[in-house]
Amino acid sequence: MSNFKTKESVRLQFKQTFPKQVRSVITGKMEYKYPSSFEKRSRRFLTRCMTGLVLLLILGLNVAIYGFKVWMMSCSHPVLKNNYNTIFSVILAVTISVVNSSYVKMAEALSELENHRTVRGRAIV
Repeated sequence: MSNFKTKESVRLQFKQTFPKQVRSVITGKMEYKYPSSFEKRSRRFLTRCMTGLVLLLILGLNVAIYGFKVWMMSCSHPVLKNNYNTIFSVILAVTISVVNSSYVKMAEALSELENHRTVRGRAIV
């Protein structure tokens, strides 16, 4: 047999934060408090709005970058006209890395809002 338990690495585990336990005002006992449907809907709406806004921003950035490439191709300046592919590639690479780091931060914040947590307290993205 293999030593599965010794070879298996520690995995991230889901830590459930809902339902919360609160003390009942009436009985004094601990009870579970679930988020209301309004809270659930408002969190989902916020998440969808933020995701849609980011998608529109990325689409706008892509249109602007490709428009800049077309402008460089038709430009009379020899450096821009001859090196537009290199300049375009560098701008696109920088944009992708900046958008990626921003998106990861936003995704972690939205995951935190929706209470997706792990044992280590880091959101799974």
